[in-house]
Amino acid sequence: MADSDFDFSLPKAGEKAADNSKWKLICVLQLLTLVCVLLAFFGMRRGTVASSGGASVQDAEKLLELAQRLEKQGLAKEATEAWKEYIRTTKPDAEKEAKLWYRIATIQQDGKLYEEALASYYRSDMAMKVPVLETEITRRTQECLAALGKAVAMKRNLEERTTVGTQPKAAAPLVTIGDWKLTREDVEAMAEKEIDMMIAASGLPEDKKLEQKQQMLKQLNQGEGLMQFAMQVVTQEMLYRAALEDKLMDDPTVREDVMRRERSALSEAYMRRRLANLEVSDTDINDFYKAHPEQFTDLAAVRLAHIEFADEESAKAAMKSLGEKQDFAELAKLVSKDNATASKGGEMNGWFTSASGAEWTREAAKAFLADEKLTKGALLPTILKGNKTWHIVKLLEKRAEQVRDIKDKQVFENARNMLLDRKSHEMQNRIMQELAMRYRVAWNMPRGNGAAQPAPNNAPNGGAK
Repeated sequence: MADSDFDFSLPKAGEKAADNSKWKLICVLQLLTLVCVLLAFFGMRRGTVASSGGASVQDAEKLLELAQRLEKQGLAKEATEAWKEYIRTTKPDAEKEAKLWYRIATIQQDGKLYEEALASYYRSDMAMKVPVLETEITRRTQECLAALGKAVAMKRNLEERTTVGTQPKAAAPLVTIGDWKLTREDVEAMAEKEIDMMIAASGLPEDKKLEQKQQMLKQLNQGEGLMQFAMQVVTQEMLYRAALEDKLMDDPTVREDVMRRERSALSEAYMRRRLANLEVSDTDINDFYKAHPEQFTDLAAVRLAHIEFADEESAKAAMKSLGEKQDFAELAKLVSKDNATASKGGEMNGWFTSASGAEWTREAAKAFLADEKLTKGALLPTILKGNKTWHIVKLLEKRAEQVRDIKDKQVFENARNMLLDRKSHEMQNRIMQELAMRYRVAWNMPRGNGAAQPAPNNAPNGGAK
C-alpha cells in the first residue's frame, strides 16, 4: 500500500465550519422525516379504527338525523334500518340499546310490520329489562300477536311476562297417546294452525281473514269445542299409527290416493301464493263503483204484511170484514195460516220487488209500485193466489229505486270484494294461460261424431294448439 493512499493532514479552519453545518442539516432532515413517519402512522391508525366500526361524533349525528327524519316521514322500514345502523355504529350502553330497540319496535308496529316489531321488542328485553318499558312491552307484544291472529302465543306471552320471579308451572297433559303427551296449549296451537290453513284456503280478503279467525277461535273455546277437536286429533293419530303398522302405503290404491291429495294440496297452495299479493286501491274501488252503478242499485221495493188462507172463500170473507173496519193485525193473529208472521200481525221480513220472490209477492209489489194512490197502510184490492193458498196483502212501506252511496262503509266493502273477485278471476286466467304456454298444452276436443274441434274459450290457453 502506498503512503499516498492516506491523508494525515489537518483540515483548514474554513473546512471545519462547513463540515459542522453539513451535519446539522442532515440531523434536521432526519428529524423531519421521523415526524412525517409518525404522523402517517397515527393517521393510518385512526383510519383503521374508523373502518373497523368506530365513528366520529359527526358521523353519529348524521345517522341520528337521518333516522329521525325517516321516522317522521312514516317510512317504517327505512327508519328502522337507519336506527339499527345507529346502534351498530355508536355501540350504546345496555339501557340505551334497550330503549333504542323499543323505539324501533314501535316504529315497526305503527307500520304494521308486526312480526319484525315482536323481534325488536324481544331484543329490547334481551339488551336490558328497563322497568319503565316493561308494562308497555307487555301490552304492545300482545297487540302485535293479536294483529297476527296468534291466540295461543298471546296466552303464553302474557303468562311468561306476568310471572314474576318464577317460571310458569308445566301444564298437565290433556291426553296421552303412548309416550306422546298433549297439553291444552298443544291442542290449542294445533287447532289454531288448522284454522289458519282453512282461512288461507278460503280466498277471503286479508282484512276479513283475521275477523274470521277470531270468530272461529271463539267458537272453539266455547262449550266442548276444544275437547271435540282434541278427540279428532287423537282419533286421527290412532288411525294413522294403525295404518303405518299395517303398511297401507304399500297398497297401490292407497298410495295413488295420497299422491292425488298431494297434487290437489300443492295446486291450491301454488295458486294461493300467486294470488297472495292481489290488492286494489281506494281509487280502483271508486272507479269500479262509477263504472258499474247497476251493481249498487236497489230496485224499487215494498214491505208487506199478509194474512194467509187455505181457501178463497175464507179470504173473501176476511176481506169483507176488513172493509168493515176490522183491524188487520188482530185478524192476522186470529186466522192467518202462516205461523211465522201471524204473531207479528202478518208482517213479513225484508223488502219485496217485482223481480224476485214468490209469484204472489211479485204481483203485490208490482201493483203497489204502479199505483201512487196506494200508500202506507193500504190494502191490495184483490186477493192473490199462491201455490195452494190465498193472501190478503197490506202495504207497510214503499221505497223508490236508489243507488247506494259509496261513502257507506258496507257499500265500499261490497265494491272492494266485487273488484277483488273480478281481478282474482282475471289473474287466474292469466296464470293458467302462462302455464299452458310453459308446458305446451294443446287441446284437441272430439266432436259428437268423433271429429276434432277446438277447445272452449275458457280453456287455459284459449283453445290454441
